[in-house]
Amino acid sequence: MAYRVKVNGVQIFGNNESYPEWNEFIASQGIVINEEGGYEGETTDFMGMLQVVEQIVMRLNEEQKKRAKAAYDMVEDFPEEERTAALYAIGIKSIFDLSNIPEDIANQDKNDKFRLSLFDSLLEYVRHGYAFMPYALYLACEDKLEKDDVFSVDGHFECFKVKDGETIRVSAG
Repeated sequence: MAYRVKVNGVQIFGNNESYPEWNEFIASQGIVINEEGGYEGETTDFMGMLQVVEQIVMRLNEEQKKRAKAAYDMVEDFPEEERTAALYAIGIKSIFDLSNIPEDIANQDKNDKFRLSLFDSLLEYVRHGYAFMPYALYLACEDKLEKDDVFSVDGHFECFKVKDGETIRVSAG
């Protein structure tokens, strides 16, 4: 069985993914994490959760950029055309880079009724891309949130607070 982190019943991270920053936040909310990393509890600190997820995404992007640089250095002496093809084949890019979508769509067999449309491809990124984890968190909590004052949390124009009487359920296991 896969380990899953859920917020209001919605899986936020990938299967078997756990992040120390997230676990620190969960523990800071008074939620006990067992030896297997499992927990269940409630919080009202949506903006704290959002900031942690943003930190995770930015760290993952930095790690991806380091891998991309290492791959680029490996093929640095290749002729330009071969280097570009090798890097594309390896799939090295920023987690924020969606520039491969138009090329992937253009390269599909137009007679394949099971090919993905532009909408399908974009939706797949929004639903499952690391870059969109903060948005996935927002969607999981949206019905329990109300707008707060702009910049009530430093660096965030869009601020939200949990509605009176509501909580956000978090679990993992």
